[in-house]
Amino acid sequence: IASEAVVKEDSVVSVTVFGVCDTISDQIQVTFLQPFDVALGPDIFECDVQGVTIGDSFSIGYSVNWSSGATSDSIDVQTTGTYAVTVNNSCFSASDTIQVTMEASPMVDLPADTVTCFDQAIVLKRPGVVGVTYFWSDSSTKVTHTVDITKQVWLAAVNECGLSVDTMNIVFNGEIQSDLGIDTTICNQDILVLDAFSPGATYLWSTGHTTDTIVTGQKSAFYT
Repeated sequence: IASEAVVKEDSVVSVTVFGVCDTISDQIQVTFLQPFDVALGPDIFECDVQGVTIGDSFSIGYSVNWSSGATSDSIDVQTTGTYAVTVNNSCFSASDTIQVTMEASPMVDLPADTVTCFDQAIVLKRPGVVGVTYFWSDSSTKVTHTVDITKQVWLAAVNECGLSVDTMNIVFNGEIQSDLGIDTTICNQDILVLDAFSPGATYLWSTGHTTDTIVTGQKSAFYT
């Protein structure tokens, strides 16, 4: 009987030794390790997610080391970044890298509709989120947008996850200017139109009328 054996494939080898006074047995697991690859898959891009899991189930006895310091087969990722893993066994080593990008859908929130008096301009400022492109209603991309006339303004934000638009109405009211003229005498068959028009104003006459003009001439009176 040979005192040694040649093993050419994965197997459990057992041996029994017979002695004059005793008999003993032992066995050993023989595993042939082959070169291997590690594949984390294509780069990942996700919108509006809290995290993703990357990794695989590696063979028992293989050591796993992530660039984050983890040693588990897979890891949970909550931030955008590049992640690398190296897997080793007694004979070989393999590595792979993956880029994980997690992006939020864009959001814009302009102030509420507003009315401003006289000629004081309103300066609007857009956010500055990295990876988001902003457009004002005049097609500009500048950080601030100045409004000095009555108009509707919108701001659009776009990235790879979508588009968001918000609209704001701005009304400029100038100083009220109204002149009814000097006190006037007319004949009893005539009429007189009093005109108090001023852009953007509302009206209340001493007669109770709420129009911008009234017709007088029925009787003498003091009009306010």
